[in-house]
Amino acid sequence: MKPQSLSLLSALADAYVLGQLSALAAKRFQRWLQRDAQLRALVSESEQRWHRLAAAVPPMPVSHPTWQGIEAR
Repeated sequence: MKPQSLSLLSALADAYVLGQLSALAAKRFQRWLQRDAQLRALVSESEQRWHRLAAAVPPMPVSHPTWQGIEAR
């Protein structure tokens, strides 16, 4: 099913950019991206929006226990 709502397409693009889609959904989305120029444009806009936000936030150190938990997973 191909969503027709621009807001739904934008939400899907955001989820893709942020890595929130399951592996199967991401593969489907990537195939869809190859065929849909509008979707590629939305993904590009989403990437720019999230990159600007990330650049505006100062980096914060991660505690040793947090890194240990990440590495354990």
